[in-house]
Amino acid sequence: MKEYLLELCKEGKDRKIIIVDAAGIFASIPLQITAPCITSPRVINEIKDKESMRNLKIALENKRLIIIEPPHDIVKIIESHSRKMGEHYSLSQTDKEVIALAQYAKLSGCNPLVYTDDYAIQNILRSLGINYVPIKTRGISKERKYIIICRACGWIAPKGFKHDTCPICGTKLSKKITSF
Repeated sequence: MKEYLLELCKEGKDRKIIIVDAAGIFASIPLQITAPCITSPRVINEIKDKESMRNLKIALENKRLIIIEPPHDIVKIIESHSRKMGEHYSLSQTDKEVIALAQYAKLSGCNPLVYTDDYAIQNILRSLGINYVPIKTRGISKERKYIIICRACGWIAPKGFKHDTCPICGTKLSKKITSF
């Protein structure tokens, strides 16, 4: 299916590719717009309610939504970038795959637009120069960078720290906004 995306991107830089997360499917975005819509397999697994499942089935049957597994190397790049931004604790694997699809589309020459209400996804997309459209929220107004900190003892995690608990006191780590 990655070949499908590459074919779409060959049609020119003005070709807009829509990428949707679960919020985009809940809002039936693939049934409302004419541009090609893509999503990752993990997003599909998040759809549970009957109406969204019905709309999803219609979108898939009519090829209004295409499921594409993002390239593993792009997902790894997104994971690394999200650590640098301090967003890795806020992003699920599904979120990272949605961002990876957008980055892959961008690197392939497409003009991607992501429909999402997730602020962490929006923050990463903004930092990558990828456009997004909030659906039911206002969306973020500016890019933010976070540090990972232990609220109990004040320990600050070094960049790239991969654990979610403080090595000093064992408390769950949280993110705190920082200036660039």
